[in-house]
Amino acid sequence: MTSMTRSIHACFALVLVMGACSRTAANYEGQPSDQELVELRVGACEAMCETMDRCDPTRFANVEPSDCYTRCMTLTPALYEVNQCGSREMLSMYCIGDQTCEEYEEWDLSIDRQDYEGTACVAEYELALHCDEDLPFDMHEYGSFEP
Repeated sequence: MTSMTRSIHACFALVLVMGACSRTAANYEGQPSDQELVELRVGACEAMCETMDRCDPTRFANVEPSDCYTRCMTLTPALYEVNQCGSREMLSMYCIGDQTCEEYEEWDLSIDRQDYEGTACVAEYELALHCDEDLPFDMHEYGSFEP
């Protein structure tokens, strides 16, 4: 085995060990690390915007910034709170990201009408509006969470 091959094997082993020891955004216990928070924020915006861009591509056409992801990351202050408000905002975004276009349209109409009954993700949206800054960040507040 050449020294180059040994180095590659050593690096690969180190990556495996580090990966096995690190927490993921989905399985942390207690306060998430700064890196986990970044991953959760990015994932939440990507999930929500994938649905919005697919189902309502002109939603932000006449506003600045017109890009959903940029709007999400820069115009959503609760996304950066490390308390119940931040986790509820992210949970709502991840929920929207799991919607079909039909579900998204129904959600959007429900939000416009302020009708928070029976539509997928509307409960998460409403809970995000009524959060407590003094309660802890908890991505498992509604049960198990998988991004």
